[in-house]
Amino acid sequence: MKSIISFPFSVASLLVAGLFIFELAHAVPAECSIVGWGHNDSGQATPPAGHNFVAIAAGWGHSLALKSDGSIVGCGNNGFGGATPPDGNDFVAISAGLYYSIALKSEGSIIGWGYNVYGQATPPDGNDFIAIAAGWEHSLALRSDGSIVGWGRNNYGQATPPPGHNFVAIAAGDEHSLALVSGSYCAEPIPADLSGDCKVDFADLAIMASSWLECNLVPQSACWE
Repeated sequence: MKSIISFPFSVASLLVAGLFIFELAHAVPAECSIVGWGHNDSGQATPPAGHNFVAIAAGWGHSLALKSDGSIVGCGNNGFGGATPPDGNDFVAISAGLYYSIALKSEGSIIGWGYNVYGQATPPDGNDFIAIAAGWEHSLALRSDGSIVGWGRNNYGQATPPPGHNFVAIAAGDEHSLALVSGSYCAEPIPADLSGDCKVDFADLAIMASSWLECNLVPQSACWE
């Protein structure tokens, strides 16, 4: 499975996990065509004609393409409806899995369709998502606060992401998942580690001191994040 995190040419910039602004003005040319090759028993490697595509996603037996107008087209195996995207022109990202697909809308919500025996095509509610990834039978989504949510088949824990708010990219495979972390990642969360460097030192004390008045010495999560 290949998970594509792409945005149309009309989108000027994207706030990723509250960390940086990624300018997209020259990320994708205004007009792109698609070429396919390899196993093509269901037409999955025969993409639609045209020069207005800005993102692509290859699943198991089917393919998706995102147009510059925000609409999606599909081709290939459609036994479970995975190659029949919903109507609309407000999509900004697509990803294809095993006979199912998911898409990210411009307002930050996710929609899914196709094979759904494990709930992999039933995304969580919310409009704070900025990236998606469809695996074999599980899915992932990255929130704007840098955290990850997962759903679908979880026989190896692939749909149970680690805690944290410093993730900037995600990828879903057969029965495993990956995430790109900004800075350090602690295998076990340390409550007093305010700087996120997996240790407690003077840097954490400095953060505590700077938030002293705001927190009013109340040990709530809002004061310790």
